[in-house]
Amino acid sequence: MTETSHSVSDPLPSSLVTETPSTPDVSPVGVRFLQQRRELINEAHARPPMALPCPAAITRLTATAPTGPDGEDLAFKHLQRMCEETGAPVPREQAKLHAFETGALKVVWERHTEFYSLTFVRPELTDTSFQETALTSVPPAWLREHPGEVLSATHLLIVPDTVYSDPFETARKTFGRDDFAASKAGGGPLVICTDFRPHADGFLRMMIFDQGAGEGYLGRAVQRMGEIDAYRLAARMALPGARRLTQELYRLEQR
Repeated sequence: MTETSHSVSDPLPSSLVTETPSTPDVSPVGVRFLQQRRELINEAHARPPMALPCPAAITRLTATAPTGPDGEDLAFKHLQRMCEETGAPVPREQAKLHAFETGALKVVWERHTEFYSLTFVRPELTDTSFQETALTSVPPAWLREHPGEVLSATHLLIVPDTVYSDPFETARKTFGRDDFAASKAGGGPLVICTDFRPHADGFLRMMIFDQGAGEGYLGRAVQRMGEIDAYRLAARMALPGARRLTQELYRLEQR
């Protein structure tokens, strides 16, 4: 078993580092920048994506980040237990990113302000049926004992275009429907397909057909798709309450 680990407190491999150049308070043309602007920009680069292979089965979970009775970070405690069980180095408590490997399974933990995410990567793919996912290689206790409630849950398959030459027909057969969404990412070497619907296990399914994108491009695409889904749902968390209040306000106005 081999383990590697990185956190933002440690020197990261050059492939994971994205530097944000310093910016002045006032630009040469007289534009005044927000004082916290650099801090906000740096936050967007605090969790560099990990290079991903093709083919691969990936599962990404995003959950609320609860605290214990004494204010302890339960998501971080869970990460500590996973690292200790595999013999991987434990990150510093303020880390926003931590990655380690156990056997063929890669695990990436990311801390956001209002939630945290776990990404499991299995660098192999038997077929496109989603009968086997990255969770097949994850110890069941890691899933049973995760803190918080899961907001976003997605199974992803990175599929080599050389094996499945017709992405749309393959996706249609896999999803069992024609009304799925598909996009060629940035007009580039990836075709991304999803039906945006939870399946019997509660997970969304997404297929990424690689047409020679490279591991770095794949890593960025998977991270961005995961963040889009998480923030899309997080932004709607207040919607049910807003609807209830709207109905109550309407009822009061009719008095």
